[in-house]
This record gives sequence, structure tokens and C-alpha cells, in this order.
Amino acid sequence: MNNPDYAAKDVVVPGLGGRGRTACGGSAGNSNCPVGRCIVLFPPDSGTALVHQISDVTIVIRRLCGRASLSAAFCLSLLALVGVALRVSVRDSFQPVAWMYYGLPVPVVVAACAVAGFLFRRLRWLRMARALTVAGIGCAAWWCVESWQWHEPLEVRSAMRAMCWNVARGTFGWQAIASHVRSQDADFVGLIESGPKTAEMLEFWEKMFPGHDIHQYGGGLTTISRFPVEDFSLVPLSWLGCCASCRVITADGPVRVAVVDIRSNPLVPREGALKALQDFADQHSNTPLLVMGDLNTPVDSHHIRRLRTNMQNVFEMRGRGFDLTWPVPCPVLSIDQMWVNRFLEPASTRLTWSWTSDHRAVLAELSVVHSRVAAAR
Repeated sequence: MNNPDYAAKDVVVPGLGGRGRTACGGSAGNSNCPVGRCIVLFPPDSGTALVHQISDVTIVIRRLCGRASLSAAFCLSLLALVGVALRVSVRDSFQPVAWMYYGLPVPVVVAACAVAGFLFRRLRWLRMARALTVAGIGCAAWWCVESWQWHEPLEVRSAMRAMCWNVARGTFGWQAIASHVRSQDADFVGLIESGPKTAEMLEFWEKMFPGHDIHQYGGGLTTISRFPVEDFSLVPLSWLGCCASCRVITADGPVRVAVVDIRSNPLVPREGALKALQDFADQHSNTPLLVMGDLNTPVDSHHIRRLRTNMQNVFEMRGRGFDLTWPVPCPVLSIDQMWVNRFLEPASTRLTWSWTSDHRAVLAELSVVHSRVAAAR
């Protein structure tokens, strides 16, 4: 820089806590400074100050992230504790906390333990991390034991092969849904969320299942039967759901069937809907009765115990594998269920896989216990 037109000059550079030097006669940022020819030189202490400022900001960010991670870990631990406490105590019998019972199923508790344990380990809270890891493994084992069934099928003649399936409003295509139903060769099918009650939908089902007795009940409920169906009606279940009721005339005699759909709002207790369903079951307690559908209620619910008074869960009697039905492809909840009274005996029960819905279908071979029917008369 020997050109006298570019004499060195001190300038103030904002934000760097020091002064810079420019090789031109003007100041930094001045219009007299030729663009592309101006070189700003800083004293050695300016770079050090900048490094210190960046370091301070990094420390602050790390502290904030650490506090946020610690808060999240404690919140997740509390959620897991509440979820376990509810399941071993009041469950959904106490309405003010029922929404937490529905919103904190065991898989959610396991996930909360896993994430909280990971965060505590990152923060070097090793005792808490180990405790949550053990708790998560214990909850996962508890969940697997409760969900797993393995029963040998009965070698008896089946009176009816029944299927219930929530078809998710046909989101994945009605044609694909009909194809999956046909592939299961069921005698009686109860569909939930099966579209509006319209002439177009009825025509579609009749085309897909010629020779079947098909009826739309409203509320998204449809039944498809190889056997004659009579005495059908739509029964409200409080204001939270409904069930399609009909009498199916099988080769072994009439069977009363109820196809149930209870809404999935976790903020609303299921007590009213399940009490209405139990009242319906009591009205038909002297005849073979099959209750099936999307109950949107865990099988360990306090209110499900009402059904257990005179009915049994078909998968718990003759199921093989996990009873988890929602959501596909990784189901973690058993909310699609089949129940029978003492006049029906399941020979086998299984769940089907299909990508055409977010629910798995329940399929059961059922037979009428004639000796009990005769004794009840």
C-alpha cells in the first residue's frame, strides 16, 4: 500500500468492540470507499473479542437446551407415573381423570419412559435414566402379557363366520375394501364407518356381494349377510355412539347381532355408551347374542366390566397372538372387539391384515350351544 491516495485511517466498526483500519482515505462504510478496493484491517484483540462473544452465546444456548431437556424429562416421567397409577387404581371409573386414562395407554407410557430415560442419560442423571429404563421394560412386558393370547381352536361345526371391521370411511378405496372382505369368506360382516346411507353406496355393496342380505342403518354402519336378516334397527348408545341391531337366521337358529360404533373422543367418558350397551345386552340375555365393533375403549376399562357380567371377549377365549387392532401398520391398542354371551361358543378367532384401513378386522368362527339354549327355554 505505497499509493499515497490510500493512507491508513482508524474507523469504528460497530459490534466488534474495537477499531479497524482501512487502506483508503475514507472511513469504512463511507461512499468515498471504492467498492472492491477497500481492505479493513483489525487489531489482534478484535478477533479475540468476537470469539468470546460467540462462546458466551453458545454457553447460553446450551444452558437453555439443558433446562428444556430436564423439564421435558421430568414432565414425561410424571406422565408415565400418572398412566401407571391410573391403570392400577381407578382407571376410567372417576370421570375427572378418565380422559388421562384414555390418553395414556400402556404403549404411550412405555414411549414416555424411553424418551425421558434418554434425556436423563444425556444430562448425566444416570440414576433416573436407569430407573426409567427398568420402568419402561416392565411396562412393555406388562403390556405384552395382557395383549397376548394363545388358544387352540375347537374342532366343532361353525354356525357362522362373523367379521367386524372399521373401514375408515373408505379412505383407501371402497373397491379394495370390498375385495378384502370377500377374501375372508365371512357369513356375516359388520362394517363401521362404511360411508353414508345413500342409494349409491347400497348399490355398490349389492354389486360387490350379489345374493347377500345387505342393510344400511345410518351412522356409517352396514351389515352384509349370507343368511336372512330381520328385525333390524339403529339403537343409540347415549350420545356417544350407536349400534346396528338385527336378528340373523343361521342354519343353527337365530342369533342377535349388534354392530357397535362408539366415538373416539378421549375427553368424553365411555360410561354412558357402555351402560346403554349393557342394557341392550340384558334385554337379549336369553338368546344367542353377538356384540362386535369399534368400542374405542381398552379391554381393561372399568366400564368394560359391565359387559363381562354376562358376556365374554371372543379373542380372550380363542384368539392367537396379540389382540391389538389400531393403528395399522403398528397397532398398539385393542379397541375393535367381539363379545358373546353363554349361548355362543367361538371355535377360533383371528385378526386380519389389510392396508385399506387403519384398523384390523376381527374374524371369528361361532357355534350355537344348543344345550344352553334349550335349558334357557
